[in-house]
Amino acid sequence: MAVIPKTDPSPAYLQAVEEITRAYKSLPPRPTIEEVDAATSVIHTINTSQHTKLEEISSQPGPHDVPPELFSLLQQVRKTQVLFHAHEQRKEAVHLVETDEMFRAFDELIQRASELVLGVKTQVEERVLSFENEEMDYSLGDPVGEIIASGIEMKRIDGGKGKVVDGGGFKGLVVSSSFKGRLGGGDLKGLVGSSSFRGKLGGDDLKGLVGSSSTNKPTSFITGGGDTEKLSLMKVAAIIENSAKNGERVLDLQGKLMEKIEWLPVSLGKLSNVYELNLSQNRIMALPATIGSLLALTKLDVHSNQLINLPESFGELVNLTDLDLHANMLKSLPPSFGNLNNLSNLDLSSNLYTHLPDLIGKLTSLKKLNVETNELEELPFSIGSCSSIVELRLDFNQLKALPEAIGKLEGLEILSLHYNKVKRLPTTIGNLSKLREVDISFNELESIPESLCAVVSIVKLNVGHNFADLRALPKSIGNLEMLEELDISDDQIRVLPESFRFLSKLRVFRADETPLEVPPRQIIKLGAQAVVNYMAEFVAKKDLKFQQPKKKKGFWSRVCLLFRK
Repeated sequence: MAVIPKTDPSPAYLQAVEEITRAYKSLPPRPTIEEVDAATSVIHTINTSQHTKLEEISSQPGPHDVPPELFSLLQQVRKTQVLFHAHEQRKEAVHLVETDEMFRAFDELIQRASELVLGVKTQVEERVLSFENEEMDYSLGDPVGEIIASGIEMKRIDGGKGKVVDGGGFKGLVVSSSFKGRLGGGDLKGLVGSSSFRGKLGGDDLKGLVGSSSTNKPTSFITGGGDTEKLSLMKVAAIIENSAKNGERVLDLQGKLMEKIEWLPVSLGKLSNVYELNLSQNRIMALPATIGSLLALTKLDVHSNQLINLPESFGELVNLTDLDLHANMLKSLPPSFGNLNNLSNLDLSSNLYTHLPDLIGKLTSLKKLNVETNELEELPFSIGSCSSIVELRLDFNQLKALPEAIGKLEGLEILSLHYNKVKRLPTTIGNLSKLREVDISFNELESIPESLCAVVSIVKLNVGHNFADLRALPKSIGNLEMLEELDISDDQIRVLPESFRFLSKLRVFRADETPLEVPPRQIIKLGAQAVVNYMAEFVAKKDLKFQQPKKKKGFWSRVCLLFRK
């Protein structure tokens, strides 16, 4: 039974209540639910990272010239280093979780005090902790240790309606219906408004329990993360929790993470409303599998990180339209990547790809594909299925040829593959009726197919720097009536085709270090149209030369006829 004073409470009684009040008011700011969730997520993430790294170390084979005993010691050193690094990263999160456990203990004590003062016996079902008969353990070592060891996510108090708090510092703590997870305005009003205390305790004596710094003060428990300083893993997790809670649509973490952060919290999957996510210019090595839960995501930028691979769940981002993965360490794509049917812009440049998988052909909505600066030796035949492609950039690779299927990309407007090892172009390139820009410079091109000159839409053509290999332009180049820029620098072309005279729109012509004889160098210096005009005059004079002998022959024939008469 609760102690119900029938008369005014004694001074000692009041003193006891006041001491409880002062103790609670003296507590530091309490971490928010979002911060505790963030801390739990961080611990889980660090545990996962630690486990992965330890497994990698264990699977490393020992060098033949290193004694097994020495290599074993080296592995132990590496593992200890991983454990130490993880311990340092966990510190803030563990401290926050432990602090929250202490607050839960205080909450329970204050609730008990409230019941005694109000004279109400609250039914607390399945209460494991007994404040009268058992001594409470405030060490909090085991529960937090379990979180650290197993990475199991803690369950938070949700509404507090008789739910068991699992994973907390006090196992099995059951919260009564009157206790809504955290002390709020309605929980302690009775301590102030009770008839037995009217006139005895001032309003300020116990109101502080409701509005004290330990309950409602809007001070973030997580330190750091100002506008100019880099974000810790805890701060990143807190930002994710708050963004999820507030239903944020855009999250920009570009270049904001501390260098030591290599993994993102698994709580990233909570950002179900985010449609634009920027994680670029950090040092992230892996994305959590939970990223597949971001079903609203349409734009993802992860460029300039240290990604080694993508999770299989990546293929669940079916609404993704823009994906920037350039400047990472990727070598492959997960099989599920082919599910990204809405992907429009894909940047895989500056990675470590030696080939593109056939699944690339499933990306039928793809308009821009950038795979420059890799180690690609060939393109898959399935590239021809990407019928929506408008821009294809293949620069700085090891390509020796293009597949015939390239001719199926009838909507292609920009084709760039400079700095490769291409010796020839497929004849099907003539099917690309919308092609506007072609760059085949710095290759080993030996000839240009006449079929390319059927693509009259070409505005820019760069076939320069093929050095000793390219010795002539196609005879029908004059068909490119829309051509405005042409570069044949550092080739071995000596004479321009006669049809060159039909390039009436040519305004830029580069032939640096090309040993042209027709037209001569002084004409080239006068500009593109001077070259076009020269070629027109050159052909006209040539035609005239062929006609003149015929005229002379006719004259002498007539003279002979006169003498015969």
